[in-house]
Amino acid sequence: MTDGTGATHAQRELARRFQDDGVAIVRGLVPLDLVARARGAAASAFDATSAPDPKLPDGWRSYPAMRELAVCPEVIEVVESLYGRRAIPFQTLTFRRGSEQRAHADSVHFDTIPSGWMCGVWVALEDVGPRQGPLSYHPGSNRDLAARAAEIERAGRTDYPDYEAELAVRLSTQGSAGVTFEARAGDAVIWAAHLVHGGSPVVDPVSTRWSQVTHYFFDGCVYVTPMSAEDGDGRVSLRDGLTDLRTGRRVAHVADGRPARLVRLPYGQARILSADEPSPALDIRVASAGRAVVAELRWRAGRLRDRFGR
Repeated sequence: MTDGTGATHAQRELARRFQDDGVAIVRGLVPLDLVARARGAAASAFDATSAPDPKLPDGWRSYPAMRELAVCPEVIEVVESLYGRRAIPFQTLTFRRGSEQRAHADSVHFDTIPSGWMCGVWVALEDVGPRQGPLSYHPGSNRDLAARAAEIERAGRTDYPDYEAELAVRLSTQGSAGVTFEARAGDAVIWAAHLVHGGSPVVDPVSTRWSQVTHYFFDGCVYVTPMSAEDGDGRVSLRDGLTDLRTGRRVAHVADGRPARLVRLPYGQARILSADEPSPALDIRVASAGRAVVAELRWRAGRLRDRFGR
C-alpha cells in the first residue's frame, strides 16, 4: 500500500528510522550476481598489491564492477528516497578485512554547504559475523554527538587522532553504546554524514570482511573538506575535481540554486560570495590570497613541530 506520494509503508518506516537514528539497514538490497562480481573485482585488486592496508580507495577507476556497485539502481533508489535529491556517487572504498577504524563521522572528511547532504552506504560482499570486525555505529549520534565533535577538528585543525580521542571521550561520557551489524551478502547500511561509526575489533586474525563503501553527495551544494579549512574566517576547503560516477562528468559547486560564485585561494581554499555580493577588487583578492598562504605555511610548520617535538 502507498500513501499520496507513492511511498509504501516500508519506505515510510525506513525514512522515519533514518530521520530518528541517522542510519538505515536494508537487507538483501544488492543483487547477489552484482555482489559476486564486486567481490571478484576486490579479490583481483588486492591480489595485485602487497600493501598491508585493508582498504582500497577509488577502485572504481580500475574495476568496472566496483563502479557498477556504486551506481546500483536499487541503492540509488533508496538513497534518493531518503534525501529527496539526486544522488552523486563520488568515492568508493573497498575492504578485504575489518577496518577496526575508531569511531568517527564522515562529515569531518567531506561535507556540503548547506551541511549534511552526504551519506555513506556500506555493502556486504560476504556474510559477516562477530569475529570478522563487523561495522559498528551509534544510532542518533548524527543529532547530538558528531556535529559538535566536528567542530573540534575545524577549530585549529588539530591532528586527526586528537579528533578520534576527543570523540571517544564524548561517547563514553554520554554513555553512547555502539551497535554492531552482522550482515549477509547483499545487505546495505546507509548512514548520514554526521553519524558516528567505525569498525569493531577483528577477533579472527585470518578472517576477511569483503565489503564496499560508496560515499554520495547530493545535487545543489558546495562540496567541502571541513577538517582542512580555517575556522571562523569564512574560508572553505573545496573538494574540486569530483567525478559523478553515474555520468563520468565533473561535479559543479552550486549555491542558492545557481553556479557558486567563488573567490579561489591557494591550497584549494575559497570564499563563497552571495548572489548580490560584488566581486572583491584585485588588490583585496591578492592580499587575501597572501594571508591564506601565510596561514597555510604556519599551520604546516606547527604540524612539523608537533611531529618532531621541536
